[in-house]
Formats: sequence, C-alpha cells, structure tokens
Amino acid sequence: MNSFLLSSMIQNGPHLFTFDGETIRTITSPLGDIRHISIDSKDNVWCILHYNRTILVYNKEEWLAVNIPEEDNDNSIFCIEEAPDGKIWIGTGKGVYIIDAL
Repeated sequence: MNSFLLSSMIQNGPHLFTFDGETIRTITSPLGDIRHISIDSKDNVWCILHYNRTILVYNKEEWLAVNIPEEDNDNSIFCIEEAPDGKIWIGTGKGVYIIDAL
C-alpha cells in the first residue's frame, strides 16, 4: 500500500510523493504548486492548487483536471472532502460545490 504525501513548499521539492515502505516516487503537478490534498475512497488524490481555479486529480496513472464553473467559484477553493455517499464536496468562497466522484 502506498501513502501519498504533499510537499507544500512553493517552488521547492516535489509536489507529491509516494512511499511504499522501500521506494520513494515523486509526482509533479502539470499546473503548478499544490496547496492542499484530499484522498478519496478510491485512492484518487484531489489537489487544490496555488493561484489556480482548476482542481487536479491524480488517479495513480495520470492527472485529470476538474474545473468549477466561474459562477460557482470566486477563485477561492478551501477544501475538498468525500461525503459518505461518495460525492465530492468542494468548499469555495461562494459555498459548497458538489460533484460526482471519478
């Protein structure tokens, strides 16, 4: 089992890295520095970026981008969590935005 860790130092070090007990693997975000991560029940890593409205999701193979419509977001994304029903709740400056999990 891998653990995902976050390096939140802006412009310094890897963005994410995994450690399986023996090997460290670094993972670099394609859109910039990551400020916060949340891991869902399927081990997808949901990432809030510094200075960017796009949310990135890393599914252990590739990065996927999730865009919140501008009318639902004021450029402030504070948190991401998975609800018991599997939906993803995204806390923004304009309230909670709910999407289906991947």
